[in-house]
Amino acid sequence: QTELIALFGSTDEEVTGPYLKQGSVIRKKVQCAPCFKRKCPIHFPCMKEIQVEEVVERALRILHV
Repeated sequence: QTELIALFGSTDEEVTGPYLKQGSVIRKKVQCAPCFKRKCPIHFPCMKEIQVEEVVERALRILHV
């Protein structure tokens, strides 16, 4: 099976997945998350806190590079 990297913001990975054991979750702890809102009145700090470098680093680890 293919490994994946799942970015979580307003949802909770315990509730909405990923359900694969090969899943790697990246989420930032912010006071308002998880709120499960599709529209955010404060511009999704839960997602904006996730850094591109962190995602790239995790991907390189999965790819064994």
